[in-house]
Amino acid sequence: MEYWQEEIRSSTWVVVQGGNKILGIAAAKPPGGMDNYAHPEEACFIESVWIAPSMRRSGVGERLVTYLIEERRKVGIQRFYLWVIDHNIPAIDLYDRTGFKRTGRSGPLPARQGREIQYLLAFDSDVIDDYELERNVHARELDRKRFGITYRLLGSAADQGSLARS
Repeated sequence: MEYWQEEIRSSTWVVVQGGNKILGIAAAKPPGGMDNYAHPEEACFIESVWIAPSMRRSGVGERLVTYLIEERRKVGIQRFYLWVIDHNIPAIDLYDRTGFKRTGRSGPLPARQGREIQYLLAFDSDVIDDYELERNVHARELDRKRFGITYRLLGSAADQGSLARS
């Protein structure tokens, strides 16, 4: 439990939920010691992206990742890195649609499970384009009407209270 409490504290987590069910989750984590090319004041790593099977291929994953990026851009993050397994085509397609580009970094996975490929989405300003922001908010509102789901940032007082009770 302590591991996950620290993961939650050290990262920014967003979820998409319908009623009391979590239908998707994504995290943005500061660079670690091995990531000397990425500076914590301007970069983060997107990790733990998961979408419920019933919501896959609906665009919800793309909107969840976009929402996470918007939240981190509010505090000045401009470079978003992630690693994806080379045979995870649905995830690669999602990141391509979101504007991520391959960095050229890759590495083998243990037990010959394939390779990880690194992607980057970089902005040249910490100002979020008003049109883009309005379009993204509108898309999430359509999801609320169509699917009955909402997107939210974890870390509210209510979330912290439920974590403490766990």
